[in-house]
Amino acid sequence: MNPESIVGHHGAAKSDVISGPFTQEKGGFALTLWVTQACIDCDISRENCPAVYEHDMEKGQTRIKDKADFFAELENVKRAIEQCPTNALGLEVAKG
Repeated sequence: MNPESIVGHHGAAKSDVISGPFTQEKGGFALTLWVTQACIDCDISRENCPAVYEHDMEKGQTRIKDKADFFAELENVKRAIEQCPTNALGLEVAKG
């Protein structure tokens, strides 16, 4: 997925964050991801995008993996955000 096609804010507001926000930059774009307290740890994020989201056994919640490649998984991240039943996942795509 081309980041140009989805520039803007998607999903949850960047408040009450439990994981992130984490930003990666590449090719003139910045992708920022986060997970909010609204997360019910339902597995939808991990089913759609296991390369980015994982279960934090210690805290019993979903978190973003430290070494995830947001750009490589952008389509899966977007799908996870769209399917999240509690609107707990957030993405911001910025150009420049």
